Amino acid sequence: MGVSCPGVHLPAKDDIYLSVCLMGQYRKSECLPAVFPLLFYEKMIFEKIFRHAVDPGDIAIMLECMLHFVLHSHIQVWKASVNK
Repeated sequence: MGVSCPGVHLPAKDDIYLSVCLMGQYRKSECLPAVFPLLFYEKMIFEKIFRHAVDPGDIAIMLECMLHFVLHSHIQVWKASVNK
C-alpha cells in the first residue's frame, strides 16, 4: 500500500513505522525511510475467536462496530491535531 500526502513535510530524518491496534492486538510494520510516498508491503494478520457467536452475520456486525469505533476515534484525533 502506498501512502502519499501532498504538501506535507516529514521533519524527522529517522525511520518511521505503521502501528495498528485492532481487537486488543498490536502489530507494527518494519521501519521505512520518512519519505513520501510511504510504501508498505507487509501483511498484518489479526486473529480472534468469537466464542459466543452463533451466526456469521453476528460476527460481521461486531467487526463493523469495531471498524466504526476505530475510524471515529482516529478522525477525532486527527481533527484535534489539525485544530492546534
